[in-house]
Amino acid sequence: MGTNRLFWPQTLLDEWMVEEKISIDAGTLTVVGEKARYRVKQAVHFLADVGDGSDPHKLLGRVKELETLTALGAEQYMDSVILGDSAYKVAPGFTGEPLVDVSSKERLEGAFDISRAIAKETGGKDDSNDQELLARFLLENL
Repeated sequence: MGTNRLFWPQTLLDEWMVEEKISIDAGTLTVVGEKARYRVKQAVHFLADVGDGSDPHKLLGRVKELETLTALGAEQYMDSVILGDSAYKVAPGFTGEPLVDVSSKERLEGAFDISRAIAKETGGKDDSNDQELLARFLLENL
């Protein structure tokens, strides 16, 4: 199964940038004030077949990244995409793939290490010392 991605139209991202709700730097979109980060790529959302309406490529309602369109031989300009003999109206924007917060992952792994250390020191029997063991482990390892 593929990675879940989001699509944001360029107009929405422009609004959020003006309102300073997001920042984009080096292919990463960060939601200001939160830890949410996304790897972004240029993409388009297919809105209408402006040719004969038959949608021979079955793209209506889909989101495709520009890399994929280029590989298919499509040409995109502003809100239009030409693919073979078909012309489409699109909403330009970006896809976003959530980035795992490495520090959160490390904290989770650290919690498992703490649990193992407590079990090792107490032999899995003495629960009265857990707070002291946790405090000592944190002081020694963080």
